[in-house]
Amino acid sequence: MRLAKYIAQMGYCSRREAEKLIEQRVVKVNGVPAKITTAVNPNSDIVEIKNKKLEEKKKAVYIMLNKPAGVISTCNAGREKGRIVLNYVKIPERIYPVGRLDRDSTGLLLLTNDGELAYKLTHPSRSNEKEYLVEFDAPLTDRQVQLFLSGISLNGKKAKALQVNRQSRRKYSIILNQGLNRQIRRMAEAAGRSIVKLKRVRMGTLRLGRLSEGSWRYLTDNEINRLRQS
Repeated sequence: MRLAKYIAQMGYCSRREAEKLIEQRVVKVNGVPAKITTAVNPNSDIVEIKNKKLEEKKKAVYIMLNKPAGVISTCNAGREKGRIVLNYVKIPERIYPVGRLDRDSTGLLLLTNDGELAYKLTHPSRSNEKEYLVEFDAPLTDRQVQLFLSGISLNGKKAKALQVNRQSRRKYSIILNQGLNRQIRRMAEAAGRSIVKLKRVRMGTLRLGRLSEGSWRYLTDNEINRLRQS
């Protein structure tokens, strides 16, 4: 088994984060610094991360948070100042966000210790849908809606929406199957509009529903199974 996949399955972090740790040379297998291509036998090999033995996989945890504005989508603030998601979700298990919502955005944020599921939900090749309710400073013109749908170049990458559906005069439902950094805000700026509010209400089959802002809950078994199947 590939080392990064094994680390993710053990619930330490996502597969992408595991790859970064391996590249930083802080992961050892049987006392030897590992490489991205290193394979492990879970039954016999000893894996260490930052000189600590990788523990047995703990119970998988899946949590939905309705992130308030001003909160950073991370479990470790680092250089960024402000409240982080773990100020709201306080449990003994080690968890981390699946993807990010920028500081000013609100809505559905999934937190877990299931690295494999996190990888599947965020990898670009998966094309997982994400739905947002967006309020602009003014209604979008037909040309601006078409720009969102046909695509806008952002630093050499073509960003586009899968659907743009008008809800009211300035409010729209926008569905993406990409995950570029601050994608909707950057597309709006390129199209000549500003965003007043942005709220994520769906990730794949998972819907925010009536969960109040700042609140969180565990996912149901049905929600977890549907996410895995999708």
